[in-house]
Amino acid sequence: MHSIIKAALLASCFAPLGGFGQTRNFAAVPILLAFAAAFVAYEALLLEFSSVAGGTDTFAAAIVGSILLNDGLRFAGLSALHVALTCAVPGWFGPTPTARLA
Repeated sequence: MHSIIKAALLASCFAPLGGFGQTRNFAAVPILLAFAAAFVAYEALLLEFSSVAGGTDTFAAAIVGSILLNDGLRFAGLSALHVALTCAVPGWFGPTPTARLA
């Protein structure tokens, strides 16, 4: 079971890399799409495993929604921390990124 969770985690790390290159510009749409791709890849692989091993009742909309809310808040907090550190210490984190929608 641990190998399936590791595979799902690995897939969620590489899922956003398909169409979202690294850039110094914080474009909101590609970043949110990358987050969504990682979340969907992780949850889909876990759902696939649970359909074989049993336990699909843990994928109720309320549970997945609360996980999405938790992950989204952590993502927003870490993104804000990254921007704050980049602005505060550009020597360590590179030049200050510019923000845009797309």
